[in-house]
Amino acid sequence: MSRVIVTDYTFPDLAQEQAAAGGAEFVAYQCKTAEDVALAVAGADVAVVQFAPFGPAAAAAVKPGATVIRYGVGYNNIDLAACKARGMAKGPTTDDGLWTLTEVECMGNCASAPMVQINDDNFEDLTAERITVVLDALAKGESPKTGTQEPGRHTVEPAGALSSLTAMASENHDYRGEW
Repeated sequence: MSRVIVTDYTFPDLAQEQAAAGGAEFVAYQCKTAEDVALAVAGADVAVVQFAPFGPAAAAAVKPGATVIRYGVGYNNIDLAACKARGMAKGPTTDDGLWTLTEVECMGNCASAPMVQINDDNFEDLTAERITVVLDALAKGESPKTGTQEPGRHTVEPAGALSSLTAMASENHDYRGEW
């Protein structure tokens, strides 16, 4: 039997998540530390994480090939009406040949989610309004700004001061020798 583990959550209940588990063993925790998370996800097929620290010990503890989902970052908050208005449905290319909508597991952009990738470009920090602006521009043959769509944000930098990889702020520091 598959195991679905929720490491932490702030929702009033997990009825929707449990129903989606489709008969798999479903266990929810309120993990606070990386050690708690590693113990909770040991042998899991799916780990659903909201804010708990999912570190190397947790990654080693899940089954090989397990799916790790960081939820609550807005993956389902993009208004799909913008896509439907253009005739997009998941899978086929639209009749005009402009759009093909595909769902993927992870784009590695939790810090700037929700996001989409269109051809080779990422569009991040999206809202329903922002995805509409991006799609409208592309439909007109324009090249909208790629990357974050958040005004005042230039990359995926943290709010306030840097807290990690601080040597990168002044030079292209190679951290690989320090691992």
